[in-house]
Amino acid sequence: MGALQYCDIPNYSAIIFRRQIVDLEQQGALISRAHEWLHDTPARWSASNNRWHFPSGAVLAFGHLSSELIKYNYQGAEFQYIAFDELTQFWEEDYLYLRSRLRKPTCPDHRFYCDACKIYHTPEEVDLLGTRTCAVCT
Repeated sequence: MGALQYCDIPNYSAIIFRRQIVDLEQQGALISRAHEWLHDTPARWSASNNRWHFPSGAVLAFGHLSSELIKYNYQGAEFQYIAFDELTQFWEEDYLYLRSRLRKPTCPDHRFYCDACKIYHTPEEVDLLGTRTCAVCT
């Protein structure tokens, strides 16, 4: 599960989407798989909001888009990792909107590097994100 690769980084935030939350909860689906992998770790499960909380402050969340307007529940949210299980079940507009939630927080320790360095992805992502990132921390 790629979303776990940075769970030791303070304030890292990852989310995995499925069209219906019940699709994530089924036996053998991603939430049950995460329980198998994380049950003997210091990570804590919060069933009320479908999130794993790690000692570093990192969070792995599971979300859904069961209706067209639910994507706006994530307005203002910030994630460093977003994944879609069964992406073909999502509308492109929903996918693009949620990708706009991908951000890297400004690095307070290396702020002076941030203005000089940008990481560019595709031209569309550069236009969409316009994010300045730290050359030291990336």
